[in-house]
Amino acid sequence: DSFDADSDGESNLLEFATAQNPHAATRASTGLARTQNGFEFTYTRSKAAVEDGFHFSVEHNDTLVSSWTPVGSGTLVADGESQTLKASIPASPSGKRFARLRVSVP
Repeated sequence: DSFDADSDGESNLLEFATAQNPHAATRASTGLARTQNGFEFTYTRSKAAVEDGFHFSVEHNDTLVSSWTPVGSGTLVADGESQTLKASIPASPSGKRFARLRVSVP
């Protein structure tokens, strides 16, 4: 699961979970858009990973040294061979906000 077959910096586990080919030098497809109340984080996940019980969580942090705050997996906006989800991240009073997608196995 932790092996990186194509040396692109993403593990096989992450590439499977985000509907990528582990032998192609690609990166997980994510997006971040500003909204009136914060940000909207968009990502693609593999339907097979969901069926296998993988857990997806969008998280945010203001400093990278404190703990991450989960906002959930998001809302399903497209459903096909893979799924696209959008998660809302609130604005930060400090003006800084980091976001990540956490994938864990069952």
